Amino acid sequence: MHTGKLLRAAALVEIARRAHKNKSLTPAAIVAAVVTGIIHAVHPWSVCMVLLFAFYLPSSKFTKMKADFKSTLTETRGDHIVTEIQAAKDERFEKSDPRSRIKTKRKVTNAKEKVHETRTVAQVLCNSVFASILLILHYYFKIYKSPDGRQSKWDKSDWLMVGFIAHYAVVTADTFSSELGILSKYPPILITTFQPCPKGTNGGISPLGCMVALAGGLYIGIVTVLVVPLGKSWKIADALLFILFMGSVGLCGSLLDSLLGALFQKSVVNEGGKIVEMSGGRKVEQAADLKSVAGADILSNNGVNLTMAITASCVTMALWKMKFP
Repeated sequence: MHTGKLLRAAALVEIARRAHKNKSLTPAAIVAAVVTGIIHAVHPWSVCMVLLFAFYLPSSKFTKMKADFKSTLTETRGDHIVTEIQAAKDERFEKSDPRSRIKTKRKVTNAKEKVHETRTVAQVLCNSVFASILLILHYYFKIYKSPDGRQSKWDKSDWLMVGFIAHYAVVTADTFSSELGILSKYPPILITTFQPCPKGTNGGISPLGCMVALAGGLYIGIVTVLVVPLGKSWKIADALLFILFMGSVGLCGSLLDSLLGALFQKSVVNEGGKIVEMSGGRKVEQAADLKSVAGADILSNNGVNLTMAITASCVTMALWKMKFP
């Protein structure tokens, strides 16, 4: 077996193992993630698998970043919340005798509660299914049907690959914006009214959130030009412009997600004024202690993410096809 295929297979096995061990994905979500990985792995261009990991690894890291602090800003309800009790060893020195200068070491074990959400199959697919569809189409029309097959290079007219890359630019940018933007020192504003709103409100935007969204798109653009097999039609200036283009695509995709959330996803607060979310990206269930503050109850968070990813990818492909027919 080719070394590249072995590495891709090993990477998929490791991701599944870690997801099961850390309970970061439900069993069904692990299966969906593996199937998604296989679709990305069979494509001969390594950029497909690289972009999948380029999205997954930092997104997982940022989701866990300051998770305890984030949990104080919003409330999550549902049946996909995992609580772990972790033992943290705290080593202290204390005097065994008040009159003695000799210190003895005493180990004190403190119990620390750690809460995290287990991602569902719907959440996995909403961030990857359209990319998988585009990749299957690209493999069939641009690789399988191509005269030179696996030796194909990326030509500017290849808008299917642009759509695939744009998909990861927008989902990465949106994840960065959601997970890091909420850490802003300043309250967000609602994208439809430009009025201050509670942190975690669907449709809330902040300068920090916009900056990291732009950074997420640029990051995917940089990874792409470093890995994808560029054809002769590509120049250095074209590659730099493509990176900037993906940065703008990521930012616009994140803003589109905020707009869809503000209009079509219901935001509610509890009696303490905290935004309440449902685990698994589902719609918030009605309760007596909840009050609606924004949005219509039409789409779930998963629905918003999927709609944004498909729309942003299709618009990007259309614009690219107009520029490079």
